[in-house]
Amino acid sequence: MCDCIKINYIPIGQEPVSIEVTSNGVINSRNYYEFTYDEYNFTISWDGIQWCLLLITEKSEVLLWVLAEDTDCPIGEWTNEADTDFFTGFSIDECEPKKTVTYSKISEGWNSFWSYQPDWMTEMNSIFYTFKNGELWKHNVNTTRNNFYNTQYGSKIRTIFNEQPLEVKVFNTLSLNSTHPWSAEIYTNISAGAIDYTYFVEKENQWFAYIRRFDNTIDVKALSTQGVGTPSIVDTANPIIPILTFSFNVDQSISVGDKLYKKNFNNLVLVGTITNISLNTISVDISVGTIPSITDFLISVKDSQAESFGSRGYYMNVYLSNDLPQEVKLFSVGSSVFKSFL
Repeated sequence: MCDCIKINYIPIGQEPVSIEVTSNGVINSRNYYEFTYDEYNFTISWDGIQWCLLLITEKSEVLLWVLAEDTDCPIGEWTNEADTDFFTGFSIDECEPKKTVTYSKISEGWNSFWSYQPDWMTEMNSIFYTFKNGELWKHNVNTTRNNFYNTQYGSKIRTIFNEQPLEVKVFNTLSLNSTHPWSAEIYTNISAGAIDYTYFVEKENQWFAYIRRFDNTIDVKALSTQGVGTPSIVDTANPIIPILTFSFNVDQSISVGDKLYKKNFNNLVLVGTITNISLNTISVDISVGTIPSITDFLISVKDSQAESFGSRGYYMNVYLSNDLPQEVKLFSVGSSVFKSFL
């Protein structure tokens, strides 16, 4: 059961809201939760079929949103069931887990967060002990790192690059002065990217990798996105790999392996992966996509792993993580940065 849930919603005409709500109790073996918005009382509960968000008034209950999943926790995206609405968009996540904070006498600050949660902590003869579920544990006595109470955790570090904060910059690479590469997630005020630890290459005792955008993400302003046009003929003799014919020559920047999307109002819908290109035709594998029509405007997007142009923004947040059970030393984090002129 979820003792704590994080409710995310957008009130009509207002900024997004995110609040944490603890369980109020159990009804028919299911948790229920209560929260207040704009002097209205809401209850999230289980009705035997689905999770429901109800508006509780003095006269009645009004069903607003539902989550049609038989789960212990009301986690996920919810569906609007009401004629009128208080929110545009409604989802629920799990609360962030509680962390243990430790103080360093050397740095004179609370500089470390730990995933384990002891019931009690003490020190005796320069040895750190904790109690958990009635058991006594002695710390720092083996070479396995991040293993607490027989549960293996990972290591996470967050840092930020913010030199020349008034200029938009391109963060092209990430370098780690470390005994082992780390996986990284990168976020700026404009874009986001990621680096798997296997992408790093060791050079002169440091690890280097190019910042790649997240897979299946599209930036229509990036050089990796190219408009194709509207096909004049859609040949479905092979229903899995149709051939699209255009009344003009296909742009030479479009390549085999690019993802093809069609514009659907303000959204882009995946068509498939380009398998062949001739002068004015494109063959596309739609086994994981959808077939286009002669009225669809098509867009080509380069593979995020094969071709990426870093992350652009005023600053860059870097989240490093590794799941290794042995010691890993990280001394510094760097990036090759240049001014953006777009």
